[in-house]
Amino acid sequence: MKHIAAMAALAFATLAPPASSEENSPDFYNLMTTAVLLKCRAVMGVALSRIAQGDSAEEARNNGNGTDGDGDWSACLANGKKDGTSLYQSTLKSVKKPKAREALKGYQAAWLAAMDGIPPAGGEIRLDYRRRQSATDTKIREAWSKVQVEL
Repeated sequence: MKHIAAMAALAFATLAPPASSEENSPDFYNLMTTAVLLKCRAVMGVALSRIAQGDSAEEARNNGNGTDGDGDWSACLANGKKDGTSLYQSTLKSVKKPKAREALKGYQAAWLAAMDGIPPAGGEIRLDYRRRQSATDTKIREAWSKVQVEL
């Protein structure tokens, strides 16, 4: 299962950031929040696989990496939400149209809800988890579409 995390890390490493003048652009914000969401889902997936294979929750949370936090899904969520919120604040300053700012706010709310929804609910079966994640993805795409319409 570590190959999933390695593939996700490789994918994120190949994302070319836009020029510095575009770092506050809504498109960059969307790219980065999407990358963080996918990364944290991959880290969570590895942890769930490790639990299914018999690891303790603590061992799975760290993905066998000790205490460095590299595979710690709770750290991924906390740091990702912090970074995404910071990026949202800087992006919001660059958006001048009130309707676009409101749409961006809606996207941020949907993204934060998606981040909070990464851990499975207690007793949630795999199929229900996948359905919930799919519904979350739809909400995020809809929210982003509203941003694009208003820009």
